[in-house]
Amino acid sequence: MNTPTSPSPDTMIVGGGIAGLTAAYTLKQAGLTPLVIERSPRPGGKLLTEQADGFTIESGPDAFLIRKPWALALAQSLGLSDQIIHPRRENARTYVVRRGTLYPLPDGFNLIAPSKLMPFLRSPLLSPLGRARALLDLFIPPHMGDDDESVGAFVTRRLGREVADALADPLLGGVFNAPVDRLSLAASFPQFKQLERQHGSVIRGLMRASRAPKSDAPAFFSFIGGAQTLVDALVDALHGHIMTRAEAARLTHVDGLYHLTLADGRTFSVPRLILAVPPAASAKLLAEVAPESAHLISQIETTDVGVAALGYKLADIPRSLDGFGAVVPSGEGRPIDGMTWASAKWPHRAPDGYALIRVFFGGVHTRPTFVLSDSEALAVIRGEMRDLLGITAEPVITRLTRWPSAYPLYAVGHLEHAAAIQNGLPDGLALTGSALYGVGVPDVIHHAQDTATHLIGITHAHPTL
Repeated sequence: MNTPTSPSPDTMIVGGGIAGLTAAYTLKQAGLTPLVIERSPRPGGKLLTEQADGFTIESGPDAFLIRKPWALALAQSLGLSDQIIHPRRENARTYVVRRGTLYPLPDGFNLIAPSKLMPFLRSPLLSPLGRARALLDLFIPPHMGDDDESVGAFVTRRLGREVADALADPLLGGVFNAPVDRLSLAASFPQFKQLERQHGSVIRGLMRASRAPKSDAPAFFSFIGGAQTLVDALVDALHGHIMTRAEAARLTHVDGLYHLTLADGRTFSVPRLILAVPPAASAKLLAEVAPESAHLISQIETTDVGVAALGYKLADIPRSLDGFGAVVPSGEGRPIDGMTWASAKWPHRAPDGYALIRVFFGGVHTRPTFVLSDSEALAVIRGEMRDLLGITAEPVITRLTRWPSAYPLYAVGHLEHAAAIQNGLPDGLALTGSALYGVGVPDVIHHAQDTATHLIGITHAHPTL
């Protein structure tokens, strides 16, 4: 795959993750000739699945959100409809660790607030004072200003600090692998601000929304063979348009063309170019062609994440894995951020009689686990399996993957920061990927498609490009 077989490219894409592959696919569908440059041996980035001993092991994302339709639409366009699976409905619950014990989220709880009051009031996840403070959201006047604020500040203002620490921290911060007191509300969960504006209260807005007719449609999907199925289909569709083991070293802009020099000295000259790489790599390549954007994107911080997969005999697990998994508030002081009970969440993830558990670590509060050796990290994680799930048996299979700088941190003011980065780019040059407008796979796909479509529009408006 490291040698392209298509004609000379008219558009270069640096980065062969899901963003770069989607952008290339969109351009190819429009009749252009893209070439993806990927420095690693395989395209696909964090969408990485391994089949081993009957287990289907994800090293990165394991689910795609359906209400953001772009991943599903892409899968359907690639002919993958017959491979789509949905989570096990009977296990659709999430647990939260509190003082070392796993408690289910109360029925009707939506990330930060309840849509049903009685299950919330009976839940032991908050103290009686914490529950009472949360209900003050029904009476606190809404803040109607347009200024961005952190997720932690918003939740504390509306529902109290205990909700922010015990629930928003693992549930919302966990999605972005970021501390809620730094995470931009506008860039991550703008729907909660809209509830405040429209209904005067987050709880009131959720309660009214819960009265709408309910759909039985699942919230997520994946594939029988795992998330990498989507990447494999894109790679097949882009045959001859991907060059692996090729590192971009320098980018210049002369006489209307972008000149991309690789580390091995080869140079490509094209009128259009997309960067679909992490912030640090983007900043390096933008230094000569868009220095202000390079400076701004270099300011986007990133966080690490590690994923450990452990397979067990079901007989060796003393408690029922009757949910999708558990999240761990940072205040618990534990060395992991949460876990997914993959075989309880999805079919086709473990052989009969076995279970597969994925454990996450390496976030802001569990960084010490990330820097351990593999054997040390697995020992720590097995200790957590013993403490939280009562599992003392040896796993039958283990896998451990680290993703350094995997998540961009959307700090307060991120949307304005991202817009300034975009505004500093010359015509024919674009950025896409998770650093700007969403870390979830559907959001990344959507922005990559929009980016490619915008470049196609420039081509049509300026035929000489």
